[in-house]
Amino acid sequence: MGLPLFEAPPAGGNAPAAPAVRPVCAAPAATVQPRCSTPELPPELVRALAVLRSRFGAGAAITGAELAQRVGIRGSAGANGTAVRRFRQMLEVHYPDLPWPLAATTAGGYYRPSTPAEIAHYRRDLRSRAECILRRAAAFEAQLSREGNVSAARQQRELHRLLAHLAAVTPPQPADPA
Repeated sequence: MGLPLFEAPPAGGNAPAAPAVRPVCAAPAATVQPRCSTPELPPELVRALAVLRSRFGAGAAITGAELAQRVGIRGSAGANGTAVRRFRQMLEVHYPDLPWPLAATTAGGYYRPSTPAEIAHYRRDLRSRAECILRRAAAFEAQLSREGNVSAARQQRELHRLLAHLAAVTPPQPADPA
């Protein structure tokens, strides 16, 4: 049996623990190789994981600007500063290698989901954003197609196929218990 999807918050509070330099991968048994690679993570991301390790629940979220500043990512400050963009890019590249799921909100920041409701909410949010981006891309391609761009029509068909696939593979989500 594999490891749990996420570890429970520590009993008695949110005491930070030492960061793992390499992510933990779920393996069905000790004799079986893990199902993911474990590349070295950038030192800034390792420091960010140390900060985020104890951030259980959306109420404990830390903004990208504060996190970037605390872990020493250089660049302009603020929610849309270069430091935050660098952190987002680093996170995007290494997200599959993180030791546990990490969620983010545009207003609150980054946190570790701690309840099934938070997991379901973030999953729906991600899928909704993906659908919006694909619809916007399809509309853009349709506009190009109306202008006579033949390759755009082909791309538009591919985007519609992707939207249909996304709808087919998206499992029904339970309603928020809130």
